[in-house]
Order: sequence, then structure tokens, then C-alpha cells
Amino acid sequence: MRTIDLHAHVTPRCLIEAKAAGTRLHGIEPSEIARGLGRAITPAQRVADLDRLCIDRQVVSAEPQVYCYQYPASSAAAIHRECNDEIHGMTTEHPDRFSGLAVLPMQDVPSAVAELDRAMTDLGFSAR
Repeated sequence: MRTIDLHAHVTPRCLIEAKAAGTRLHGIEPSEIARGLGRAITPAQRVADLDRLCIDRQVVSAEPQVYCYQYPASSAAAIHRECNDEIHGMTTEHPDRFSGLAVLPMQDVPSAVAELDRAMTDLGFSAR
């Protein structure tokens, strides 16, 4: 029987790097949205954890603070784009181990639809 982790979060590298550098991320102070230790976990480290825990597949999505609903849609959309690109990279590098869920700037419907279209068309996210 296969074991699938349906609830796995990613803190995007762009957020971790901006916080470490003390720079703003698309106009947002990263320390306002970055929680926890802010450590990057590489896809290879995740695969090793999956193997250690006997998990066959992980469905990854952005951590909730990355939704950025309280910020301008243009800033959120830029962060979401980077996060979705990172998740896409994980699913491309390890297609047998990771599936991804896109994060969308829900405070602006046209931006959300545009990013969903990009995620499905350009990045290959599915609508399942």
C-alpha cells in the first residue's frame, strides 16, 4: 500500500533568502510573513525524509503565511509566482515523489485566475 503525505508545506527560498539578507521581498518585509526557523529544506533532503519515514509521495504547497492576503495583490502575486516555480521545480526534479498545489493571490480575482492559468498551462499543475 502506498503512503501519501497530503499536507506538506514549503517556505519558498526567495522568502528565506530575503529574510537572511535583510531585504524586502516584492515590497514586503520578509520577517512579517516568515515564521519558524527559516531553514531551507532541499528536495533531496525531503526525499531522504520521505524514505526514512516510509512515505511514497508528498503533496507540497506554500505555508499559509505566504498567502499574503493582507498585502497588495501585485506583491502577493510576485511571491506566489516564485513559490509556484519552486514547487514546480520539485515536481519536475522528483516526479515520482512530489505533487504540487499552486498558491494564488485570492485578494484579486483576475490575478488569481492568471496565476492559476500559468500554473496549469506553463507549469503543469493539475486541476484535480
